[in-house]
Amino acid sequence: MRLMMSRKGLIMGSRVSGKLKAWVYAISGIVGLSMLTFFEITVSAQATDIALTVTTVFFIISAVVALLSLGDYLSALLPAKKEK
Repeated sequence: MRLMMSRKGLIMGSRVSGKLKAWVYAISGIVGLSMLTFFEITVSAQATDIALTVTTVFFIISAVVALLSLGDYLSALLPAKKEK
């Protein structure tokens, strides 16, 4: 989003929400890969169910953080557009 805005001449610094999103995405990716490993090594059904639940929770958290980050950037963008 920052790159698209910079192409239109609007420069915005990075936001804390963007940094948080990057960390959550990284952790969710690790959790997702771990789930695939659980399926491949065929651990117990209970462990697989737990892994699936944890993975689903992390990916839901990722989606929520992405939306919060988008809102954060848009809230900074809208006043900047009015000033232009």
